[in-house]
Amino acid sequence: VPIMTGITSPKTKSQRKKKSKKDRNDGPDVLSWKLDPEESFSDWTIEIMLDDKVEETYHVHRNVLAVGEKKSQYFRCLFRQNFQENSTKASRIKLDHGMLVKAFPQLL
Repeated sequence: VPIMTGITSPKTKSQRKKKSKKDRNDGPDVLSWKLDPEESFSDWTIEIMLDDKVEETYHVHRNVLAVGEKKSQYFRCLFRQNFQENSTKASRIKLDHGMLVKAFPQLL
């Protein structure tokens, strides 16, 4: 029978919290467009514009936008073509109403 080494019992939530943030090396618990792009490894930025002003910024992942069950045909086409956005790794989407800006996260 092989002996398994390096296996420990799962830690409780309180045991995990005892580690200081400095000691933890496991990154964020939940992937979100609100995270710092360096921390989430996002590779695309979406800026939502209203009245020529950036209202919201989303740090997202190209593969999540363009592949899978909930893919966006817009972004899929954008990533496959040689558009200017591909060199800046960002899209600016201009919306004409504040309610649309608030609703945008539901589309992501």
